[in-house]
Parts: sequence; structure tokens; C-alpha cells
Amino acid sequence: FEGESLVNTGIMGGDGVFEFGATFGPGVAGGTAMDNRAASAMGDLAGSGEPGLRYALGSGLNNLVSVTVTGWFWAEDDFTNTAFLFAKGNNIHVYGREAYFAFDPQRVEDGYQSRRFDSATPWHREPGQWVFFAATADLTEDADGTENVRMYYAYEDSEDVILSAAGTRPAGSTGVSSHAVTLGNNFGSNRPFKGMIDNVRIWGSSQNSSGSLSGAQIEAVRRHDLGVAAPILPPLRNPGYDGQAFSFSFLTDPGIEYVIERSADLEVWEPVESVAGDGREYTVNLPVESGTQRRFYRVVIQGP
Repeated sequence: FEGESLVNTGIMGGDGVFEFGATFGPGVAGGTAMDNRAASAMGDLAGSGEPGLRYALGSGLNNLVSVTVTGWFWAEDDFTNTAFLFAKGNNIHVYGREAYFAFDPQRVEDGYQSRRFDSATPWHREPGQWVFFAATADLTEDADGTENVRMYYAYEDSEDVILSAAGTRPAGSTGVSSHAVTLGNNFGSNRPFKGMIDNVRIWGSSQNSSGSLSGAQIEAVRRHDLGVAAPILPPLRNPGYDGQAFSFSFLTDPGIEYVIERSADLEVWEPVESVAGDGREYTVNLPVESGTQRRFYRVVIQGP
């Protein structure tokens, strides 16, 4: 919402303009935030047509097998469990004082609860302060005891993001919905968040786990919003293997140097290649030596 603009500058689903109009207020780290304080009450189920921004993102958030939603909120009143921060139709919901994260709740045979993840830890202290939130899920395969859904929160003065809860959910996807993305409300416009919202970001993949960010990546997002650290660590895209080389790509930021590293055991890492960021997507091709048992790769930021 920088410069009080309603233009979505993201790349997933294309650029577009949010509907319903908006008012603006002071955002995180001196920026501009969406101001939803005109809502009649926090999570008011009796309301109709309450404030909130809606953007018809189309198919960009359908059938995701991994997804992360991050952002900031400033609650004017006590945050109730019926107030929505983010909704993509019935596909993806982030809402409630106790950090509810739901995906495709109406399209699974075993019911809503199977895909709703409830954090028992409220993710804010009290009204009147900025709170960072993050919800991430990797539904590429059955968890088998591995925690594949995580909820984080933090404040402007936190040293790091706080893992409020982690758990398991079955493999699947976020499904398909024709409803738009809504900020500060649900798609029915009757569960408003009364406060301000800033810097909402969405990562997702319909093919692999790259849409599920790690705790370190989520902390990099928070610090980037506060202007105290390097740019956001890039998710890896389009992984592939042609029998001779392993390849993937990532989006770079201008003026940032990236280093591709590899490891055989996830403990000792060695640099493979350096990339000077120019704002474009960069593709990495890594020949696989004959007899190689396994290799792990990652991208780290060398520094601005």
C-alpha cells in the first residue's frame, strides 16, 4: 500500500487493482497500511458489506500443494476468533486471535477440521501495536509424523519470529475457488478485522514444496519489512533433472549477490556459483557427476 496505491505489484496472477476502495493509515516502519478501522466491530457476524479489500487474483492461488501467507496487523479492539485477516474464497483462510489456518475446508471428505490448523497460542499481546504473522503448509505428501503446518508471529522489537504452533495435515491441495482474495474480511464480507493490515505476501506452488517457507525465510521477510536486513531469501522454482544436470531458478533482487551452495549431508556446505542480482529470474544448471549418491542445494544471500 506504499503511496496509498491499490495496485497489486506481485507477480503471481498478474498485476491488478483491489476493489471496494480503501482508506490508509500509518504502516510498519513508517510505511502506509490498509486502514480497516471503519468496520462496525471486530469479527461482527451480523454485519454485511463491511470494509475490506478484494482482489480478483483468479487461478493463481488454486490447487496449491504448498503455501505461505505473511503480513502485519494492528488491532484496534480485542482480536476475536471470527475476525479474518486473509481469505481466498473457501480455499485459504488466516483468521482469529488464536491463529487459525484453514485450507480447502469445504472440499475434503473427512470434513473441515481435517484441513483447519488451530494454534493454541494467541499471536498478539494487546490492541494498538503491530504484529507480524505467518502461516505455512506443505501438503505435497502425507506428513507421517513430520510437522508440515506451522504458525509464526513476532513484533517490531522481537529478535526473531516465534513458532506458536506446528502440526500435521494430510496431503492434498488448496482446491479451486472462483472467489476473490479478500484482506481484512472473509469473502462474504461479514467477518471484518477492525484495525490495519500491511505488507501481505503470498507464496505458493501447485507442483512442489517451494511455496512453504522455512522459519529463516519467514524471519528474513519480517526483517525486510522493518528495513533492518537483506532482501527476502528467494524460493527455488522449476526444479528439474534431465539425466545429466539438475536445474532450478529463482528471482533475484538488483544489487544483491547470491551464492549457490551444495552439501552431501546438510551440515557442510560449499559454494558452487555466485550470481549478481539484476531483478530477473536466474536459472541454475548443475551437472551431476557419475556415481553421486545425493546432493542438496540452497541459495544464500552474500550481502548487499
